[in-house]
Amino acid sequence: MLSKALMGAGGQGGGIEFVGGGSHLVAGTNADPSVSLTSLTGGIGSTAETDDLVVYLWAKVTSADTDMTMVTSGYTEVADLHLIDPGAITGIDFAVYYKKMGATPDTTAVANNTNGASNGIVHIGIAMVFRGVDTVTPLDVTSTTATGINQVHVNPPSITPVTTGAFIVALGGSAYTTTNRTYSESGVYENWLERDGVHAGAFNLGCAAFIGCYPWDGVGAEDPAQVNMTTSTANDSWASATLALRPA
Repeated sequence: MLSKALMGAGGQGGGIEFVGGGSHLVAGTNADPSVSLTSLTGGIGSTAETDDLVVYLWAKVTSADTDMTMVTSGYTEVADLHLIDPGAITGIDFAVYYKKMGATPDTTAVANNTNGASNGIVHIGIAMVFRGVDTVTPLDVTSTTATGINQVHVNPPSITPVTTGAFIVALGGSAYTTTNRTYSESGVYENWLERDGVHAGAFNLGCAAFIGCYPWDGVGAEDPAQVNMTTSTANDSWASATLALRPA
C-alpha cells in the first residue's frame, strides 16, 4: 500500500529539511555501530550543525532480547523492540533514538553493542539528520511502533500529526535466514536511506534496515507505505516505528 507516501514528493515541508544520512554495517564482530555525522549524503548538506536533530536507528539479528542503548550521550529512546518467529532460531532487535545537536555538534552517533556480537550476528546503525525541527518539542505526537512475523516486508504504523508542516519519518528493520535479501521498494519515500546486511556465521543470518522521510500533507492520519523485500519466508521477522517531527 502506497497510502500518502508519495504525495509530498518534490519539496520539503513546513521548514524542516533533510540534511543527509549515513550508515554502518557490522557483521560477525562485537564492534559498536558508528555513523559519521560529518560525511552525510542524500540531502542539503554533509555535516550536522547546532540545533539539527539526529534520528538514529539500530537493528540487529539475534536470539537475545538485549537492552539497546547508545554510547553517544544525550539520545532519547523512542523504541526498543524485539521479536522472534516461533519457528526461527533468531529474530529482530530494533531501536530508535533522537538527539538535538548542541553548540558543539557530535561528529559520530554510536550505538552500544552491550552483549558483544558473536559470529552470526549482523547489526546496522543508520542516522538521518534534520534541520528546522522544534528544539524544545521535536516530536509532534507520540511515536508509534509495529512488529510482525512470518515475513520480512515492513509495514510502518500510522501516525496522526497535529502541527502544520510536520515531517514523517518511517523506520524499519528485517531479520532473515537462508538467502540474502534487499528491499525492493526504495522509491516509496521522498528521502530514503537503507542498509542491507550480509550473511555471517554458522547460521547464515542476515539483517537489513531503512529510514524514509517525507512532509506530511496536513490531512488526518498518515499511514506510511509498506516496504517489501525481494523474498520473504515463514521464519523471518520485522519491526518498525513512525515519527512525526514538529517544525520550529
